Amino acid sequence: MSNAEVLSAFLDGEPFDRGELAGALEDPEGRRLLFDLLALREIVQPEESIPHLPIPKVPIRFAVRAVFAAAVVTLALTGGYAIGVKRSSASEVQAPAPTRIVEGTTTIAEPVEGGMR
Repeated sequence: MSNAEVLSAFLDGEPFDRGELAGALEDPEGRRLLFDLLALREIVQPEESIPHLPIPKVPIRFAVRAVFAAAVVTLALTGGYAIGVKRSSASEVQAPAPTRIVEGTTTIAEPVEGGMR
């Protein structure tokens, strides 16, 4: 492992070889890197830890009400759909037979001069 990897593992609390850490700290460049990494951590990490807000526990009766309400809505929608399908297929309306046939002619109007108004 390089000096940077050993020092980073040391600061992150990850496993590292003690001999490699000692070798990295004997090197002046390694000590300088350690101070740089510590300064970088101080800049990046907040001084105060962000508090974790507790998740409020919902009483069981509210959960039961929500499940019951969802079941009622689902039942109503399903029942309404089923009744609508049954009624539409039972009373299929057909158009009456035509009593007369109207024939039309197609003409194309001549364009008006001057464009649109």
